[in-house]
Amino acid sequence: MSENQVRVDVEYGSLKASFAGDANSIYEAVNRFLAKNLPELDLAQKIHLRYDSKDLIEKFGNFIRITEEGPRVVMAEGFSLKQKIGLQLAAAKLSYLLSSMQAPGLSIQEISSDLGVSSKSVSSRLSELVKEGHAERISNEVGNLYMITTTGIMWLAENLKQKSSQ
Repeated sequence: MSENQVRVDVEYGSLKASFAGDANSIYEAVNRFLAKNLPELDLAQKIHLRYDSKDLIEKFGNFIRITEEGPRVVMAEGFSLKQKIGLQLAAAKLSYLLSSMQAPGLSIQEISSDLGVSSKSVSSRLSELVKEGHAERISNEVGNLYMITTTGIMWLAENLKQKSSQ
């Protein structure tokens, strides 16, 4: 097996299966195996909503980049400040999922600096996003961080889809 290949062994009761190959094909093969052999898992997946790094890249890849300096919004002309903050938080979540950041969120000061907007404006929009359930405030030893929620990702993706169809 080459160093770029993944190997997964699955056991469920008397069923056993082994998969080897690249990460994407293994992911799909294991999901097919589980869906076929665990029908209730298939049903659960229909109502379970979770965004991974691939989903975030597909939804927001045209608008964000992960740079050496951190997550950045690179294309947001004509977007509201709330949408820009949402994109910045989505970029931070993606950066965290890709192990480029230690926390899935950003401080008001980081968002303000990255977007070139006053901290007061960012704070006001973040309060709205938290109230709407699109962002979450997390307290840690350094202070407060803000991260995008699952519903925030849905909201932002829908907003950007509407904007691009106009």
